[in-house]
Amino acid sequence: RKPKLILKMAGLYSSYLFSRQTRLRILDIAITTKCPYHCPHCYPEAFYHDGLKLLTAEEIADLAEQAAAMGVVQFNFQGGEPTMEMDHLENIVARVRPWESYVTISTNGYRHTLKDITRLYQMGIDKMSISLHSGVAEEHDAFVGAKDSYVRVMEAVTNARKVGMEVAFSIVISRPNARSESIQKVFDLAVKLNAIL
Repeated sequence: RKPKLILKMAGLYSSYLFSRQTRLRILDIAITTKCPYHCPHCYPEAFYHDGLKLLTAEEIADLAEQAAAMGVVQFNFQGGEPTMEMDHLENIVARVRPWESYVTISTNGYRHTLKDITRLYQMGIDKMSISLHSGVAEEHDAFVGAKDSYVRVMEAVTNARKVGMEVAFSIVISRPNARSESIQKVFDLAVKLNAIL
């Protein structure tokens, strides 16, 4: 799908072999603090109360464009929930040279329809890292504070697969749930759905 990315990575790797200089290769960019859910571990919630201002769309796009020119090959867009700002996201993705970059999105699966996922894929997004906090629907929904959020995640996975997008599950593991059955079910789902953990 992205032959220019393969050539860029090969060039960067051979440059590293000869110079042994390491460079920034991956950049995470939070594009919004907006999110329809209320997960207890979420850090963007702090921005609402601290009065901090996010970078503007133009500042983020300029930063992403500069990073791409410096050799960054992977861009991870996150939030909040980045799909709450689809036009904003599309503008930024276009600036990171998606034809020669590996582009991922960290999402909770809120925008999960085939139309939404197709749009993301057409932007140049290669992989969705979807938050899945339990393999038990009721537990996941309770964790994010939204009914049917588990169903949305499963539909997002199905639709991502339909368009050819890679899928990863992002999960918070802590002492209380590390050995729980619900976490094992996430692992089982990852195997069944061929998702990365």
